[in-house]
Amino acid sequence: MGRTRLALLRSLDQPRTTTGLAQRVGVSNATASAHASALRAAGLISTTRTGRSVRHTRTALAELLLSSRAAGD
Repeated sequence: MGRTRLALLRSLDQPRTTTGLAQRVGVSNATASAHASALRAAGLISTTRTGRSVRHTRTALAELLLSSRAAGD
């Protein structure tokens, strides 16, 4: 997994909007959105839309991946 996607995944310690992810990681909204789409396709995040707002959360698979990466550090 690339550096930016891993940073986005780690920043989802709480649900965040695409804009919130972009600000937290220091990338554009478009970049955050593209990476979120890839993470969603991989089953690592889930996305919920409420009106115009989109919130991303980590899945159980992402939690397992991050915990195994931390154990390997």
